[in-house]
Amino acid sequence: MTTVTITGADDATPIDRMVDLSEQFPFLEWGILLSDSRAGTPRYPSASWVRAVKRQGLPLSAHCCGSLARSLMTGMFGVGFSIHPSEAFQRVQINGYVAGSAPNLPTTCREGFEYVLQAHDELMVACCAVDVEKVRTRCSVLYDPSGGKGARPLRWPRVVPGIRMGYAGGIGPANVPDVIAEIREANGGHPPAWVDMESGVRDARDRLDLAAVIVVLETVARGNTSDFQVRAEPTRGGAA
Repeated sequence: MTTVTITGADDATPIDRMVDLSEQFPFLEWGILLSDSRAGTPRYPSASWVRAVKRQGLPLSAHCCGSLARSLMTGMFGVGFSIHPSEAFQRVQINGYVAGSAPNLPTTCREGFEYVLQAHDELMVACCAVDVEKVRTRCSVLYDPSGGKGARPLRWPRVVPGIRMGYAGGIGPANVPDVIAEIREANGGHPPAWVDMESGVRDARDRLDLAAVIVVLETVARGNTSDFQVRAEPTRGGAA
């Protein structure tokens, strides 16, 4: 296990607190939701906030939504956002990924760069695995049947052999140890490459709840210290 991704920091999230938590928990990655139409609203930061957090050198992944995701999948990145995700972030997640789109994604030779293909069900996981075989840039798959709605699936699927795979869906402070245990059990004792959470760490105003984030990070660190290996894992679709 390499990473815990906390998704949904926005303009109301203190960047200095993000820096503090990243220093305290080196396995923490911040998932930044990018959207042309919703920038500046809860979960979706403005371009100026994204530029400010980028200057801190934190582990960040871009989670491209809506027209941004569609323009990446068609090979024509939109002009509404001034930061090109494949150049500005170490990982770029394509929310609402459409099967067969991977060959259109901009290629990059940056060391360690990774696209994440979001899959909402097990059939889509299989389709994403086929697509990963077709691209030269490193790709992985996120099993996310919830899509930011905080719904936990009835079961967690096995990792496709050779694919680096993360899991999301209804994960939060109260259940993160159980979820990781369930995913390990589904995979013969192997932990997930990473887990991602969004709705499970938000407050009643739909703002990121840093107190809940701290509980998650402390719980995972305490119970899964031996799982964390900060390294690139071999994967299909490009060199590790």
